[in-house]
Amino acid sequence: MVPVMAALALVGYGGCDSRLTGCPDPVPILQSGGDAPSGFVQCADGLVHRQTVETCLEPHVPGDCDEDFGGADCATDSDCSDSPHGACVKRTNGCFCEYGCATDADCGPQMCVCAGSRARCVPGSCSASSDCGDGLCALESGRDVCGAPVMQLACLNEGASCRTEADCAEEEDSVSCPEGDPAQVCRITAGGWSCGEAPHCGGPCG
Repeated sequence: MVPVMAALALVGYGGCDSRLTGCPDPVPILQSGGDAPSGFVQCADGLVHRQTVETCLEPHVPGDCDEDFGGADCATDSDCSDSPHGACVKRTNGCFCEYGCATDADCGPQMCVCAGSRARCVPGSCSASSDCGDGLCALESGRDVCGAPVMQLACLNEGASCRTEADCAEEEDSVSCPEGDPAQVCRITAGGWSCGEAPHCGGPCG
């Protein structure tokens, strides 16, 4: 069932089809540190989708870990050698390896994303919006309770029950989140896009 706020948002946008599959006033998202297109665009309501597949020009971005904050997976970038383009990145509970990429081919079954941030491989069931018929290859983007990126791609189409965070009413008994942050966001689930608990909420890091 579509949440009440989502249903109202769909009607207010001018109908289910245009609300879920359209992208009004798209703005290109550039690659981090330059003016090259990332292939991603942001729609007027905040939705981000992958319009075209582009090469990430900076597949490796140096990590930010230091000796005083070391531990967990790594202390320096040289510790991150399981795959190419490794970097040792600081999170709230230690330093962890993240692996960059230049193209989707570097990511096996995943997709290479560098939309305004360091290049990384992310899960995805579509590579661009052309894979989604009348829908969009939309990006879920956030962080978990320890600050690790949570990103994935999936088609957003007429079967979705939400499109953006604004469509998801926060439950009164929802888990604790930092003040001002939503506890309910539009997320990719096994059944498609629906409202669910924000990844960064729900418990202490670790």
